[in-house]
Amino acid sequence: MVTHQGTKRSIGGTNLIKEEPFIEMEVDLSKNDCIYLSSDGYRDQNNAERKRLGSKRMLDGIRSSADEPMETQKGKLEQFLIEYSQNEEQRDDITVWGIRI
Repeated sequence: MVTHQGTKRSIGGTNLIKEEPFIEMEVDLSKNDCIYLSSDGYRDQNNAERKRLGSKRMLDGIRSSADEPMETQKGKLEQFLIEYSQNEEQRDDITVWGIRI
């Protein structure tokens, strides 16, 4: 699995301190490769002990089902988030987008 860090800049509102341009990337893809894009909401969700889920757990969840159909992956990521958050209120928007080439 290869990860690419996006530009650390909000796409909404204004950023009066620093007008950093968004980084453009080109990535070579092959048949059956998967791409996942996400907001920070999934990894920032906390559990009852107020511990964030974090990037490592999120990536481990994606890796564990990466060879399965996309619909199965979606269900597993949703279920993992529900189990991890232990009925804690959702803190932020949660967007995870996956596509198989």
